[in-house]
This record gives sequence, structure tokens and C-alpha cells, in this order.
Amino acid sequence: MSTFRAVNDETLIELIRRAERRIVYIAPGLYLPVAKAIGARFELGKLEITLVLDADEDVCWIGFGELAALQEAHRPSGIRGARLHRVWRERSSGFPVSTREG
Repeated sequence: MSTFRAVNDETLIELIRRAERRIVYIAPGLYLPVAKAIGARFELGKLEITLVLDADEDVCWIGFGELAALQEAHRPSGIRGARLHRVWRERSSGFPVSTREG
């Protein structure tokens, strides 16, 4: 497998289903089918899963994801042992600010 490749939702879902040890998803946002595929693997509890998303509403507005997918991605954070780490930008400073829950 190459380091970089073009993908669509179907390709991502297939890669998520085949993951054996770890899923790392880094993107501005995501769509509901991909979020559901990640959530299904999260519930099995056998994978190390890292999601890095920009949860700003502007990301959805410009077409890099949808709010329902962000809500779906947040849902598994209530599972025992899961940690949610939020990062957002202060509009006045432009610097990232983060919090950790869980």
C-alpha cells in the first residue's frame, strides 16, 4: 500500500473494515457513511482509533463533511476507555485551543 492515494467514501469504508490494529483518520471533516463505519469498529474495542477532525461549522459549510457525521463520530466517546480530545481555533487569535474529556 502506498503512503498517499486518492480515496472516496467507499474506499475509506473498505479500509476501515479491513483494519486489524489501528485506524488513524485525519481530515477536515467526514461524511456519515464513513463515521458509521468507524463507529462500528470502535464498538468492537479491538482497535486503536484516532480521529483528528476540524469540528468548526465552516468545514461543513464549505463541503468537507456534515454535522450528522460529527455527531456520529462523537457518540462512541461515551464508551468506557474512550477519550475525546477537542481542538478548536479562537477566532480572535487564530491559535488552537484544546480540551480533553473522558
